[in-house]
Amino acid sequence: MASSSERTPVLIVGAGPSGLILALTLAQNNVPVRILEKETAFRTGQRGPGIQPRSLELMHFLGVLSDIVRRAMHFPMTCVYKMPEGTELVSKAHLAGSPVDPTPDIPFPNTLVLGQACSEEIMRSHLAKLDVHVELGMELIGVEQDENGVTAKVVRHGQQGSRSEETIFADWLVSAEGGKSTARKQLGLDFLGETRDFFRFLLADAEVSGVSREYCHAWGDFKTRYMMIRPTEDENISSITIVAPELERAMESHEGFVELVHSINNRKELEIGEVIWKTLWRPNIRIVKEYRKGRVFLIGDAAHVHTPAGGQGANTGMQDGFNLGWKLSLIHKGLATESLVDTFQEERHPVAKEVLVLTTGSFDSMLKSGKKPPAMWSLYRQLGVNYRWSSIVVDEQPSPDPSSNEMLAYLPDDNTELRAGDRAPDAPGLVPLSSNTATSTSLFDIFRPTRHTVLLFDPTAEQVEAVKETLASSRIPKDLLHTTVILPSQHGPNSEFSGVDEVLVDTSANAYSAYHPVQQGFNIFVVRPDGVLGAVLKGADGLRKYLNGIFTK
Repeated sequence: MASSSERTPVLIVGAGPSGLILALTLAQNNVPVRILEKETAFRTGQRGPGIQPRSLELMHFLGVLSDIVRRAMHFPMTCVYKMPEGTELVSKAHLAGSPVDPTPDIPFPNTLVLGQACSEEIMRSHLAKLDVHVELGMELIGVEQDENGVTAKVVRHGQQGSRSEETIFADWLVSAEGGKSTARKQLGLDFLGETRDFFRFLLADAEVSGVSREYCHAWGDFKTRYMMIRPTEDENISSITIVAPELERAMESHEGFVELVHSINNRKELEIGEVIWKTLWRPNIRIVKEYRKGRVFLIGDAAHVHTPAGGQGANTGMQDGFNLGWKLSLIHKGLATESLVDTFQEERHPVAKEVLVLTTGSFDSMLKSGKKPPAMWSLYRQLGVNYRWSSIVVDEQPSPDPSSNEMLAYLPDDNTELRAGDRAPDAPGLVPLSSNTATSTSLFDIFRPTRHTVLLFDPTAEQVEAVKETLASSRIPKDLLHTTVILPSQHGPNSEFSGVDEVLVDTSANAYSAYHPVQQGFNIFVVRPDGVLGAVLKGADGLRKYLNGIFTK
């Protein structure tokens, strides 16, 4: 058995969206990483195509969003047809929520649709620029660990069926293998929940002609037989979802597939060409109790699986990877203790538990009524996902309701109360104080997955000095902390502040509207590398408390 000569700081097993986002986060933080994929070729198929607004934001922070937007499309309106004829239009509606206009604090408000094969390809291309490449045909077969590291036993599948075993030594191993995670099984972690064997549906990507590509098209109901045809980013390919008792023959032959399609919609003029990819799917609703065991982590479907209602699956997994990535980076650099990654479980597990509740409720409602239930897009966009209960966030604001201990991981995205643990809002129209041009920036262009950002709204000179002293005494490397003073459009003549990274003027009051520091009296905000508000503070003492909870002293 061959052994890798060099120890790998982080070994990621599984190159789906969760693993790729984690790899990008680590690589951008200059953490050496290997990412393995047991398949010998990259996956095809639409799979989980919905990209929610919160995921679009993390993609922006990681620098991949422009490529995603270039290929993605908005979810089209759906034409629903009267049965059994299947030709008369009954309704036309936005099943994925009506599109809304961007606002200063929410620049990406709408769900985009892009096949998972395509989005993964884009993420891999960005990883390649950082000299990180997915290693295909690498199947994890064993995991051992002690207090110093992890030993991964891997089978390398080569051409013509050749195989060889390899041992890889790593500081940390992250399983992003999906629902059948080998690492989870090796660690003896129970995947608690249920499998809905009584319900199955068929997913396929195929060449389709005879229906408009401007819309999705739906026939039937979930109680009996149902089909939806959705256009994809590939002008020659449509995604087909079928719910029916008789799916086996459709899986066995092209003729059986075409017959099933026509038997549901009665549209013989609808032509089905090559079927690129198809699979049978049944709902699994499961979650592990522990996201971490020693030096091994579970993210994405390796840790939680649920119904596709609301398009939460891949999005929740990507947020897992983004949350874990910056924490492992600080530990690798010796700037945080290993206790920091305990907060990965603390912050992300409640989110997944709530995902299971939301999606299972929607799915059960669909089965009961036979129709898709009204989607809770105010929640499903994930803009209200928060970590207000986290032990590492610091909020000096008074508790809104001291008698309430309810922990809600999903808040409506129109929630106006900004607290530590919430998503940090965007704010465009910020102009450098010293600039003589109209060039402006936004908070989302300042936030980075490689650093914390300290925002000071209209601070006094004394407050700035106290913050600078706190940061200097922390001995945290300067490239990991970025200080930004934000002044109102009507600011005093003596507004120069030395020793901060930048001073910006909020020309359109977007930042002051989103963070409302003046009304509340809390004018210091610390934004974490994952775009979450780590702290809402009055002064430097609170900043010191926050930093001591993250970084080693």
